[in-house]
Amino acid sequence: SASPTHPGFATAPGGLYFVDQEDLLRQKARAASAIGSGYMPLGNMTKLSRAERARLMRYLITSEAKDGA
Repeated sequence: SASPTHPGFATAPGGLYFVDQEDLLRQKARAASAIGSGYMPLGNMTKLSRAERARLMRYLITSEAKDGA
């Protein structure tokens, strides 16, 4: 979110946030790094499973959209 509700964060860490699919694809290299490392979502507060994380990574890797598009 552009306006996080998590205590201690007035803005998204590193300015990385996704409101929709276009935001995700526009920043896919940074997203892949954060998702693949396990850093995102923060503390896995949303309980993203390994399978869901792998699915997101596959989507980012195979997406035709280019960074900065």
